[in-house]
Amino acid sequence: MPAPIIFLDLDGVLNTNRHLMSLQRQSLPIMDRYCYLFDPEAVANLGIIIDATDAAIVVSSSWRCEGIDFLREMWGIRNIPGDITGVTPRYGATYGLENRRGWEIEKYLAILRQSENTKRKYVIIDDHDSFLPHQQELFIHTNSNVGITKEDAERAINILTMK
Repeated sequence: MPAPIIFLDLDGVLNTNRHLMSLQRQSLPIMDRYCYLFDPEAVANLGIIIDATDAAIVVSSSWRCEGIDFLREMWGIRNIPGDITGVTPRYGATYGLENRRGWEIEKYLAILRQSENTKRKYVIIDDHDSFLPHQQELFIHTNSNVGITKEDAERAINILTMK
């Protein structure tokens, strides 16, 4: 059975207001050559999901515009758990489209179904709700101040492992 997928936003999910403000209070850098630094607690919670499900990561964040090679390099340098296997397509001309990220995920899944001839389980982790009605039960809405919590991780595991 193919690995389940985590459609992952980054801002407000792995890079959090709490962490950036903490770094600023300590006069520590908030960025590296890639961009804002990720919250170690949110990263650890992503690791919990990966360890329990062996899920693949598909980046749905605006960071995907940097390209998959950039993202994979950053993942390795920063020692982030999981493997980035793809990025969602962009609906550039229809940027204002309601539920844009939901449509981008639908397009990614349609392409995947054609190439694999199978249906994969997935979860969406994002701090903004711009998803389609049928995606809502697979959507985990993070708080941008704290990112992925232990509770979010548990819910993601349940979604990805339910029969």
